[in-house]
Parts: sequence; C-alpha cells; structure tokens
Amino acid sequence: MAVSASSLDVAGIVSQLMQVEQKPLVALNTKEANYQAKISAFGSIKSAVAKFQTAVQSLNDPAKFNSNTANSTDPTVMDASASDSAAIGSHSIEVLKLAQAQKLVAPGQSNAVSEIGVGTISFDFGTITDAATPTFDAVTGKYAGPGVTFASSNAIKTITIDSAHNTLEGIRDAINGGNVGITASIVNDGGDSPYRLVLSSISSGKTQSLKISVSGDAALSNLLANDPTGTQNMSEVATAQNAELKVDGVFVSKTTNTVDDVLQGVSLKLQKAGTSTLSVARDTVTMKSSVQGFVTAFNDMNNTLNSLSAYDPATKTAGILQSDSSVRTIMGQMRSMMVTPISGLTGTNTTLYSIGIKTQKDGSLSLDANKLQNAIDTNFKDIAGIFTALGSPSDSQIKFVSSSANTQTGTYAINASNLGTASSSAAGTIGGATAEGGVQTLSGAIGTSASGLQIQILGGATGDRGTVTFTRGYADQLNGLLSKFLANDGVIASRTAGLNQSVKNIGSSRDALNIRLARLQANYTKQFSALNTMMSQMQSTSDALTQQLANLPGIKASL
Repeated sequence: MAVSASSLDVAGIVSQLMQVEQKPLVALNTKEANYQAKISAFGSIKSAVAKFQTAVQSLNDPAKFNSNTANSTDPTVMDASASDSAAIGSHSIEVLKLAQAQKLVAPGQSNAVSEIGVGTISFDFGTITDAATPTFDAVTGKYAGPGVTFASSNAIKTITIDSAHNTLEGIRDAINGGNVGITASIVNDGGDSPYRLVLSSISSGKTQSLKISVSGDAALSNLLANDPTGTQNMSEVATAQNAELKVDGVFVSKTTNTVDDVLQGVSLKLQKAGTSTLSVARDTVTMKSSVQGFVTAFNDMNNTLNSLSAYDPATKTAGILQSDSSVRTIMGQMRSMMVTPISGLTGTNTTLYSIGIKTQKDGSLSLDANKLQNAIDTNFKDIAGIFTALGSPSDSQIKFVSSSANTQTGTYAINASNLGTASSSAAGTIGGATAEGGVQTLSGAIGTSASGLQIQILGGATGDRGTVTFTRGYADQLNGLLSKFLANDGVIASRTAGLNQSVKNIGSSRDALNIRLARLQANYTKQFSALNTMMSQMQSTSDALTQQLANLPGIKASL
C-alpha cells in the first residue's frame, strides 16, 4: 500500500479566489467610469450652453435691429455711414472742392545743419481774404495788393529758437516739439540751395491760414517771416480752404472733409470734387444675419444636448445622460420660454413663430426666410422687441437709452419738470417715482420697478411726456436663464458637483475594499500555505511509513 500527495499551487488557488472576491471592486470601477463620463458630458453641455449664451448676448442689442446703411453711387467722390437716427431716403451730393490745410515753403538753404540765427517765432492762425480781383499768384505763392486782409483768430502760439536749435534741422525739431498746431519737414528739391523747410497746418479749413512773425536775427526773419498782407518770405503751395458742397441743392461749407452735422445721423467723407447720390436704408442684411445666427447657435447647442441624452433607434444606443433630469430641465425651460409671447409687445409680431422661427420634431429650430422678410417689410421696428430689452416711448422726443437686470417690464408714465441742457441735469418722475437726473436724461430710481431704466429727453416741453413701455425680448430673457444654468449654484454646476462627490465616495469605498481584499488575500495565502505544509508533512509521514513497512520481515515481499 502507498500514500502519495503533491504540493498545492497556493498562488494559483488564491488568485482564483481573489478574482471572485474582487467582483465588487470591478463594479465600483465600472460605476466610477460611468460617473466620469457623465462629468465629461456635463462639461460639454456647459460649453455648448455658454457658446449659445455668447450668441444670445450679441443678439440682445437694439442696434442690430435698428441700424441703417448709407450707400454712395460714386464712393470715389463721397463715402458715407449712417446711424440708427438717420432718416430713410436719398440725397443728391455735389462736392465742389475739398477742405485742405495751408502749406508754406521757405527759401532754400545750402545745407540743413549750418547756423541761421536765434529769436522768437509767433504763429497767428486766421483767415486770408482776397479782393474781388484775384491777388494770389499761384506761380510765386504770394499774395499782393491792397485787397488782401488777414483776420486773426487771436490764437497766437510762440516758440523760441535758441543756439541749440538755430539750424534748419533745429528749427524743424523746435516747431514739431512746440505743440503749435504745425508740422515741419525738410524737403531736398535738388537745386543749388536744395534744403527747404515746409510748414503745414495740422487742421484744415480757411480759418487756419498762417501769419508768421519773427523777432531776433535777420537771417531767421528772412527765412520764416510771412505776412500775407505785407512781407512774404515763404511761398504758399497749398491754400487753407473749407470743403464746399451742395446737399440737395443747399450750399454747405465745412472746415474738414468729414461732414457729420448736415444730415442727422449721417457722416459724409468727401474724397474729390464730383457728384454722387446718397441712399440711406434699413440694414436688413445685418438683421437677417443676426436672426439666422440665433437659430444656428441654438441648433448647435441642441445637437450637443441631444447626442448626450437622446436614444438613437438606428444604432440602438442611448446617450450617457438619457435618464438625467437636468438635461430635460435645461431644454424644457428654454423651449417653454421661447414659445411664450413677449409680454407688453403689441401688434402681430410677439413670438418667434411670427417672424418665421419654428421648432422641429427633433427640438431644433428652422427659419422661414420669406416669413422673416415679410415681417421686416411690414413691421421692421417690432423685430427689435422680439429679441432685445427695449423701451418704447410714446413721445417722439423721448429716447430709450438703456435698462438693467433690475428693470421690471411694464408701462411707465414720464413727467419732466426740467428738461436739462448739455451741461445741466434733467429732473422728473418715471412711473410716478422721482427719477435720478443726468445730462438731459432721467433714470428710474433704485428700489423702484423702473430701477435702471434710462431715457433721454431730446426736446419738447416740461410736464407729462407720455409713457415708456419696457419689454424683454427672447434674447434678453434667455441670457438671464442661461446665466442661471451656468451659475456656480446652477443646475449644471450642482449636477457636476454631485457626480464629483459620487466619484469621491467610490474612491473611499474602493480604498476600504482594497484594504479588506488585501487582508483576505493574506488570510487565504496563510491558510493554503498552512494546508500545503500539512500536506507536505503528511506526505513525508506516508513516505516514512511506507519505508518502515517495506523493511518488516514477511511484509517486504508483499509490498
């Protein structure tokens, strides 16, 4: 008879047992990966919502819906721009001549570094008037005759030429550094005495002609003294003159080539003499682009949220956040807001649908361009109220300026007890409460429903000035809602914080489980190692007994 045994594979046995024991750890890791995926998904949602908010904030600007365009039939003659205060229409523009600054050239010098002289130079700006018969010689650049007069503006400016600046270069630098309204340069004309000092008035217009007086060394006086009614040592190469034009046949004279006070809200930039037609029209291109941008931005956000929360029947897969109520809250509140008519708006355009924006089956938006164009053609001014925070005065000489987050929607009576001036504050009431006065402005007092509502008084009389109806359009409302979603205590941050806490809790549970598993593995190793030792000892005992039995007489043979 023989007893035999082999040693146990302790490591293999313990490994197999631990695979079973570690199943809860695998479950924790799977759950953690799911939480991490949801955290990443909410990061994508936050980014998508923030991007949509940026588009919404850009749209919450009345200027995008009330802007005008100005077009010139010949922009080489005249270009133009128009603000929202410009009247729609066309105007004939005839540019007769451009404004220009006077330019004087001094006699030539053999070089620019030789000493000339010291003294004081006085620059008197004024207007040169010719007699009925022209007395300006364009060849010599001089004025002559008793008919020439100079009317000083009494804006005399002076610089001193000392020994450090008594060369042509020094005089140039002293003038340029003297802040006298003149720029000086040196031109080399290539002649026998080529270096010539050129003085140019910084400002254009006929009142910017120069009379230059010099006290000091004769050489300095001979170089620069220039009296258009007397001794003229310099030559005029460009005459100070106003821009002259006709607007709808009305003669206009201006000191610069930028004319922004002839037609209200229109700025003209004169380029050359000639004729052109100016057309001022509504900027519908910017408006339509802004509305399309709103639709596109919403759809981008909607696509992101759908991909993370919806079920795809084609692939039979669900988004990581399909069962998460936070996503439904975000989309539900936005969609509810976007189908609710704007409170306080009158007329036919009070909803997104009324201007061609409608919701598709997948939650995205579509834009009917024809319907939008019809709304623009028939009710252009109403569209701003669809999107922006807007005050609509009943008095044409009251202008809505701005509002704040505290301004409540509603209609407010306006009473002006003092209209104010460009330098004094207005006074009055908004909604029956004393308003805060500014320079020709009234603002709703803090603590009242009109808080933050600011209007400008353009004219008219004191007393009751009608009403201002304040409304909040979809872009303004959505901006507030999106800010709540994105706030530190908003739904996105709260849900993310909860998921992060769950990940943290899993980490704690895993740490505790790893400690228990380590102890269990040690116990298994100890137990099976002991069993292995015992079995080894039993094998040794069996071997010894077998040997002894083999040595007994009469038994060996049988063995």
